[in-house]
Amino acid sequence: MSLRHILYALIVTFCWGANFVAAKKGLEHFSPYFMLAIRFAAVWLVMLPFFWKRTIRFRFILEMSFVLGTLHFGLVFAAMAYGIDIPTAVITVQLGVPFSCMLSAMLFKDKLGPWRTFGLVVAFMGMILIAGTPNVVEHFIPFCMVMAGAFCWAVSNVMMKKEGRLKVMELVCWQSGVSAVMLFLTSLVFETGQMEQISDVPGLVVLAISFSALISTVVAYGLWYHLLTQCDVSRIAPFNLLVPLFGIAVGQIFYPEHLPAQIIIGGLITLVGVAIIVLRRPRLAEVFIRLGRKHKESNDA
Repeated sequence: MSLRHILYALIVTFCWGANFVAAKKGLEHFSPYFMLAIRFAAVWLVMLPFFWKRTIRFRFILEMSFVLGTLHFGLVFAAMAYGIDIPTAVITVQLGVPFSCMLSAMLFKDKLGPWRTFGLVVAFMGMILIAGTPNVVEHFIPFCMVMAGAFCWAVSNVMMKKEGRLKVMELVCWQSGVSAVMLFLTSLVFETGQMEQISDVPGLVVLAISFSALISTVVAYGLWYHLLTQCDVSRIAPFNLLVPLFGIAVGQIFYPEHLPAQIIIGGLITLVGVAIIVLRRPRLAEVFIRLGRKHKESNDA
């Protein structure tokens, strides 16, 4: 990897980590589903001029919008709204990697092998430690929601692998538009006060949602899939381990709070387990490099 590629990877992982802080700021004013609907609508409007000609099956977009946009993000953001702190959320979401590994082994006969099996055990051991921290004990149902959200992320990975050739940024665009509709409807059913929420929005909340939509989604995903067309996935994937570190660091700047030793140790153990899985290069992870290269080839044709 060149220095430019490393810089891109650091920018992306920083944006994804900081997105948890932006989400918490937005949740201080908005209800979770309504805020997500606004975020996805903004992403769709920004990207639509570039991807207005849809080539991806609409049924697949519907399925991905439900699993990734509505369930994954909805569960994680709602859990944060209901009391889960940033360190717990950003570490627990990393379980998406072990879940992906397990689903790949079950559905695609991807052999785990001793190293990745060991990584799975280590990751879940760390999560058991985190489950005993005061914040999780007090908000156990929201904690389970984050874990369910991580599982939904893993399911979306499997869906992408099964679908095969995709233009990923086009998928981000159309999935955002459909997810916005789903989340608006979800908000109407389960939340109240939407008109009051949009009548007087603080400037910092506007900046937070703008960062989440434009920087963390449009810019960061664009850079990430550009990297996947230029570099080997084994060199890029480990940078994902920086997401929780950036998330916790930025969170401590904006929301300084005591970090129990238990969550630090549990988080490190979980990340070690995830690192073992990532560095062993499961076939499910390699799908993203193939998708990125195919996207580049189709654009060059």
